[in-house]
Amino acid sequence: MGLDFGTSSTKVVVADRAMNAAYAVPFIDSVGVSSYLLPSALVESGDGMYALSGEGERHADLKLAMLARLDDSSSCARVCAFLALVIRSARAWLFQAKREQYLRADILWTLALGQPADHAASASFRRHYEQLAKVAWFLAGKAGAVGVSAAEAAWARREQLDVGDELEVRPMAELSAQVHGFVSSSHFDVRQPNIYLLVDVGAGTVDSSLFHVQKDRGGTVSFSFFTHTVELLGAANLNRRRVDWWLSQLGAAREALNASNANTAARILVLMDELERLRVPTEYRGRYPEHYSNYVKGVGVTLEGGALSPDDQFRFQVRDQVAGRVLYGAWKQKLLTQDDVKDMPFFLCGGGARHSFYAALKTTLQKTPNCTWLSAKPRELALPTNMVAPGVSSADYDRLSVAYGLSQLNLGAFERVAALKPVVTAERQNDLTTSPVDKSVC
Repeated sequence: MGLDFGTSSTKVVVADRAMNAAYAVPFIDSVGVSSYLLPSALVESGDGMYALSGEGERHADLKLAMLARLDDSSSCARVCAFLALVIRSARAWLFQAKREQYLRADILWTLALGQPADHAASASFRRHYEQLAKVAWFLAGKAGAVGVSAAEAAWARREQLDVGDELEVRPMAELSAQVHGFVSSSHFDVRQPNIYLLVDVGAGTVDSSLFHVQKDRGGTVSFSFFTHTVELLGAANLNRRRVDWWLSQLGAAREALNASNANTAARILVLMDELERLRVPTEYRGRYPEHYSNYVKGVGVTLEGGALSPDDQFRFQVRDQVAGRVLYGAWKQKLLTQDDVKDMPFFLCGGGARHSFYAALKTTLQKTPNCTWLSAKPRELALPTNMVAPGVSSADYDRLSVAYGLSQLNLGAFERVAALKPVVTAERQNDLTTSPVDKSVC
């Protein structure tokens, strides 16, 4: 079971290695890829029981709350409860949808849980995710509802908890899982440098990594990453930045009009109250406006004295993260040469990548003014042939790519390239899908 516990949504793919099949688990009655995206939120009832939906106190931002304080037992126990309910739902779907296939099967489970790439090399962080997975599996296997007290008690004795031979736990870096479909496809050539840029746009963050992939004859995949950054520049935070900007501008206009035009000032106050409602939670499933000017109708914006719009300010931050600290950073730290960096193949993934603001990276990263070698060329993640996900198009596969990779990956080493460590110069990378190939290599 590949379980991608995301900030805004959680995805699960159950793979049967013997049958070479990977089943995406639908959680919601919806259309297309949306049916496979479960909001990462819990509902706590009045009697202290957890559920994935219904009436009660809603707990959102589960992942961010836990990552902010790994020593907070309440946040960790809540994550375990959520994961337990996800595991239950996934297994229930499998045994119902594939009943004839697994009716008499003795299943040996492996739970592969994705963890952020910036913590992947940390032994203590890996241990933390192993404990999350084991406690969640334990709670999922107990009869009855998952309650607050049961989750907190199980987390408190996580060190003594033993699931025996029932489960193998594999915490894996989300980065390595994300590109597994590409690494296992015919487009991956072990003779090429295989250095890639990955930009994963989520609701809360933009995760950008530059890494090298190696695959041995047995199919074991190893990753070495050069530079990596995670910034709070995701789609939900873009929306909040825009709302904050409008509130600031309208607030200043209201103060200026208060004495001279009280009627207009009052209307502005009503508008500001309505804008406050657009501070939607991170797991919001709708679509954000394409441009900051679309938030308020009938109001013109004039930028004077070199002032930047909120979109331009945010855009410069995203570009500085990806092109500056990740791509340029690899050269600055002498990890790669300028020739290695030029035309770097890159993958743009994640739910936020569908927004035109982030999709523009495919164009803007292809060239940098006054720095011709700082460039990246976009590539697409292809839908794997053994993936069973009715209604999911190739264009939407990247939403499930981490869960799929987690369910499939035979992972080797995952390590950071040391700063100032010289790297062998990469030869020019060819795009084999468009370049002619000599018959001698076929």
